[in-house]
Amino acid sequence: MLLPKAPRYLMQVQEAPLVELYRVASITAADGETPAPSEVAARFEGRLFTLHDLESRGVRIAGREAWYLSLARDWRLTLERAV
Repeated sequence: MLLPKAPRYLMQVQEAPLVELYRVASITAADGETPAPSEVAARFEGRLFTLHDLESRGVRIAGREAWYLSLARDWRLTLERAV
């Protein structure tokens, strides 16, 4: 018994979804000049994150800006795409 051929569009190999990774380049206070203390910076140091990972850690993504509330202050995170 011959099975019918699947349509060509079903035979194409589907690629995995693209996941963009980000690195936290710097963390400053809302004024943009005061650097974050080491206990705040250590939470994001040396790792790559997806936007979902950052949000699950309490980072608020608002357009092009990312904010993190810690030590009773808002901290501005500068994100860079990992290459």
